[in-house]
Amino acid sequence: NIVTNADYLESTGIDLNAELVSMIVNDVGDEPADRFIYGIEEWCKSYLQERYTFDGELESGNQTERFKKGVIYQIQYVLRNGNISNDSGFIASNGTVVSRELLDKIGMGSNAFREFRLGGMANIGRY
Repeated sequence: NIVTNADYLESTGIDLNAELVSMIVNDVGDEPADRFIYGIEEWCKSYLQERYTFDGELESGNQTERFKKGVIYQIQYVLRNGNISNDSGFIASNGTVVSRELLDKIGMGSNAFREFRLGGMANIGRY
């Protein structure tokens, strides 16, 4: 991981291990933060690589710091809103389906995106 639970704690004042243990069932130990952070980091890299010319490699200290901030913001976004990227889009209450395009658009939090853009990872689009 590029981001650690200690980074998250320093930035937010919240111990991600304690937060996750209280929110989810964890079948593989009492410290799920590393796995959770890894999943968010990998999703962010894939998102940026698919849409922008970012190759997944962090090229400078500034870019690394912006990536860390972006991941921390994305963790906060996922904790607040759920992992929208895993959503089917089906709304059972009225039988409608939200488009994949809309789910992709709202999958990344705006604060996270801003940090990735400031770090040069979301500036030149692939399409």
